Amino acid sequence: MKFQNIFPVVPKDLQEELKGAKWTLWHGRKEECCEKLKRIIDKVDDEKSRKRLAQLEQYLTNNFDLLVNYEERKNNQQPFTSHVAESTVENLVNSRCRQTGKMKWLREGTHSLLQIRCATYSNFFNQLWNSIAPKLYQPI
Repeated sequence: MKFQNIFPVVPKDLQEELKGAKWTLWHGRKEECCEKLKRIIDKVDDEKSRKRLAQLEQYLTNNFDLLVNYEERKNNQQPFTSHVAESTVENLVNSRCRQTGKMKWLREGTHSLLQIRCATYSNFFNQLWNSIAPKLYQPI
């Protein structure tokens, strides 16, 4: 969910307020951002625009604990977006799902496969396996 996807549906007279809400979020003021979005929603008459703004506000509310101070992370040369990683994963998954024959991934199995791959790369798989393996391989 991105602010830039919301701008086209917001009336021109409210776009500066929407930019202000985005600015407050970028600077780590999450509560203020959500309050500004609610005020903007109250001013919008068009149902489509209200719905899109409400979806953005709900997304931010649901992910409130995960929101970061983007400016601070940028200034500290820390990553503040996962866009590159997400785009790469999406491209790889889509290319595998489009293939034919034995190399084709089915959407049903893709999620499980990716969970295992992520667990392997994050070392969580080794921790989990080391706790389970002794129970599986007990002498008879």
